[in-house]
Amino acid sequence: MKKREKVPSLGPLERAVMEQLWKAGRPLSIREVLEALQPAYPVTFNTVMTVMNRLVEKGLLRRSGERRSYLYAPVLSRQEYLGRSSYQQMESLLAEMGPLALARFVDAAADADPTYLRRLAELIRQKEAAPGSHEG
Repeated sequence: MKKREKVPSLGPLERAVMEQLWKAGRPLSIREVLEALQPAYPVTFNTVMTVMNRLVEKGLLRRSGERRSYLYAPVLSRQEYLGRSSYQQMESLLAEMGPLALARFVDAAADADPTYLRRLAELIRQKEAAPGSHEG
């Protein structure tokens, strides 16, 4: 996947599967993922297999090995996935709501942790100072 290539959103079970694979830090079998999901997700082997194969089709997992002994590994790290996903969400919000989205983002950041405002200001200064930045 390229840096700005879109990533698909994840349903709850897909997210849980990805979290297990990211946490493991190594390729896992369907059985290993199933065991890691239980008891929080009381699902069957076939359900986990279907979800993991869909994640392969979506380009989020790669499958290696031979039939009946496939191992699955994430294509992107958790950080890479979250970075791309959040970028897409912000792009969508800005396209739909413009300045209102920015104002609400600042409000939410301040409510979550006041230090986020300082970090945001720092990031803005860095962007403005970066070569190729455009002043409007």
